[in-house]
Amino acid sequence: MNSIEHIKTLIEAAGGLQRINRYNVTYYSPASDVNNSIPAQKIVFGGREIFTLADTLPGPDKGRMIPVGIGYGKEEATLLVTFPVEQNWNTYKQIEDWMNTMVNDGSNPDFFYGFSFGRPYDEYARLGTMWVECLDMNGNIIKTFTFREAFPIKLTPLQMQADISNQFLTFDVLFTFRTYSVTP
Repeated sequence: MNSIEHIKTLIEAAGGLQRINRYNVTYYSPASDVNNSIPAQKIVFGGREIFTLADTLPGPDKGRMIPVGIGYGKEEATLLVTFPVEQNWNTYKQIEDWMNTMVNDGSNPDFFYGFSFGRPYDEYARLGTMWVECLDMNGNIIKTFTFREAFPIKLTPLQMQADISNQFLTFDVLFTFRTYSVTP
């Protein structure tokens, strides 16, 4: 039954369609030790795949494909977040501080972790968490994506232009994570 009425009934039964611009992003960083709500302009996530191995039994092609694991991206699990830059650069500074407390480039003697420039995983990476809350039209949370062991791995270059005056500055952050779950 592919009638318009049937499609409308399915959408109404589901409570409507999720709006693309109704969400909140919150993260917990061991660097700040508080949950931070951040003004994300855009967020890209949700890739998922199952890894398989061929059992090589006789038959067409490689045989049966046996599921052996799960992945959240082609190379690594990633979450891409675009943030606006405020006049005080607060969000940019929060992300930069988070990265600086995880790995020391050697320039700050206050962050000496022994022979490694990186802090122990359990102290600073395992605790990182990010939540993406999907909202209804009234601002109520209807689904929450929880990304565990999340932390920033890349700040993309900032791009400023003198010939554009009607846009604001943004920056992208690539996060990695271990797993994610969806809760109602």
